[in-house]
Amino acid sequence: MQRRSLWPLAPLALLSSIAGLPGSVFAARSMSNIAYVVAGPDGVFYARCIPDSDTGDAGTTTVYRVRKTGDEAVDRYPWFNPGRLLLAWSPIAGQVALMRLDRELEPSSAGPQAAFGFYLGGRLLKTWTTRELLALGAEFGPTYEVPSGRAGYKVLGARQQGLTNDYVFVIRIGETEHAFDILTGLPWRASRTTS
Repeated sequence: MQRRSLWPLAPLALLSSIAGLPGSVFAARSMSNIAYVVAGPDGVFYARCIPDSDTGDAGTTTVYRVRKTGDEAVDRYPWFNPGRLLLAWSPIAGQVALMRLDRELEPSSAGPQAAFGFYLGGRLLKTWTTRELLALGAEFGPTYEVPSGRAGYKVLGARQQGLTNDYVFVIRIGETEHAFDILTGLPWRASRTTS
């Protein structure tokens, strides 16, 4: 059995004892909502996310296009996302797509719990629930970000599909990548009709 040294924690313990601070000062705790900005592809677009309160999703998210003479608001959403937000540009629609990563709860709670949602041009396209992600093979368990648990997946970001104008948001569940069409919020291959 390999033993790990606690030596790297010595400076923190020394500082705590000198300052007379209890150890609980350094314990993790949930943070209250704060306003933030998320940059989009190539820095041309950004989202400004402003909460109305310390908790919950009340607030506004406004997407702006950077202009030389002043930034232009292009989309506005009547919510604040305390989770994470990704932006992508759709050359086909000529609009900004958003992937809203929500904080998840236990999948056995009263209703299906949103894991993430896709938006385009100011409107909701599709919400994916924890249960739907579990059906894709995700496992439910605690994480650093969500100690109460969430579906196990990793967001890889937005990417172009080959040499096309098609863009997708991509997540990984286990060793499998899942691409979601930014125009529909559906799995990429399933959202395209073949001719």
